[in-house]
Amino acid sequence: MCLAVAGVFALMHSDRRATASSCTPTPFRVRGQVVDPEGRPCEAANVVADVWVHRSEWPDANGETPRDHEGTDYVFQPSARCDDDGRFMLFLPSAGGFTLHAEPLQHQPSQAATVEVTRADVTQVRLQSGPPWHWIEGLILDPASRPMSGWHVFGNAVGSRVAPIQTLGRLLSDSSGRFQGPAFSLASDTLTVTTDGNGRFRLPVPDRGEFRMHAHRNGVVVDGPIAIAEEPVVSWQIEYWQQQGSVASAVATDAETGALLDDAQFTLVTKLDGATLWSRVGDDAPMRTWSRLTPGRMTCIVAAMGGDPATSHLAPTATEFFTPDREPKELVLQLRPWAFQRVVLRDSEGRPVAGHTIVANDPRGILQQAFYAEGTTDHRGMVTMRVPPGPVRYRAVDTRVVEGLTCYGGETADATVTSGENPPLVIRMQ
Repeated sequence: MCLAVAGVFALMHSDRRATASSCTPTPFRVRGQVVDPEGRPCEAANVVADVWVHRSEWPDANGETPRDHEGTDYVFQPSARCDDDGRFMLFLPSAGGFTLHAEPLQHQPSQAATVEVTRADVTQVRLQSGPPWHWIEGLILDPASRPMSGWHVFGNAVGSRVAPIQTLGRLLSDSSGRFQGPAFSLASDTLTVTTDGNGRFRLPVPDRGEFRMHAHRNGVVVDGPIAIAEEPVVSWQIEYWQQQGSVASAVATDAETGALLDDAQFTLVTKLDGATLWSRVGDDAPMRTWSRLTPGRMTCIVAAMGGDPATSHLAPTATEFFTPDREPKELVLQLRPWAFQRVVLRDSEGRPVAGHTIVANDPRGILQQAFYAEGTTDHRGMVTMRVPPGPVRYRAVDTRVVEGLTCYGGETADATVTSGENPPLVIRMQ
């Protein structure tokens, strides 16, 4: 890795993915042009390369490069700005294969192109942008009709889905200065823009369909109106209580004794449009409290005993609820002893099947897979499974090697179990 980018690395050593301007001129160059689908130059477009760096090559805050680092690879993105004719010169840190893409202002990003860069020659490439953006223009106000700046706005398609768009860190907009990615994972069909000092935003969308607007700031997501590209400016008022978000509290008790479980650990998971929005643990206190939650979202709280849950006689549990609007939500989660169920695996003729792995999970997708053990059937085709009380799905793993790849499949069976012993469950393999 060339020393020319060491300064860039040092500035972003704590970030897994970062965008930087093109590194100091080096012998490794890519020259080219960005054009729109009609072949016209795309002025002011950014051309961005992905440069992967192994953790052992990642300089620390002092610019030094220890060789004993362990961890995954990192990526930084040197970039170059096109001139009025859509032409650019991009300097890269070394020879090798790189992927490039263009991020024009008025058009959707280009497809990624792979280039081979050498010291001897300047690599030539021509990038074609996607179709033009369509624009949703809007204004966000507080209840006193004052503009609200610094809110991050994105949209989700209503009805027919469009292909999700990855947030582009280098793309510029007229109203907000820069497209910015959210601070946490969001299910989004659009980029994310930020309202300016006048509360205005200009959001690029891939088509003229309807989009449900969302805005977030400080971890609170607020639902907005439905908007259509090229329509008049959409006005959107965010109430004070929406800005503060919802509050939820939870305690855990032993279902049999009623005792408060001070050492229980909690995790809250909020969902947005069916996709996980964020998860976080509660404060270290007998009553855990979560603030700044998104109102009206399907949310679940998972409670488990501290340390390794498998060593406790109380199994993890979870509860689902919708985050409240104004009033705090207070919940009591009751932990019960583990459930035990004998699973019997038989073939299509009713004979026991030995040596097969049985795995279990939560069919609701709430409790983590780590809370569910797996086992192997004995000569009688039986295995006793220990699982949390509630709904459970068992699967007989059928492991096969096809063209060098290990494939997993098998029959499944659902059950609802309670603490202690439960009736046997038979799975028949077809």
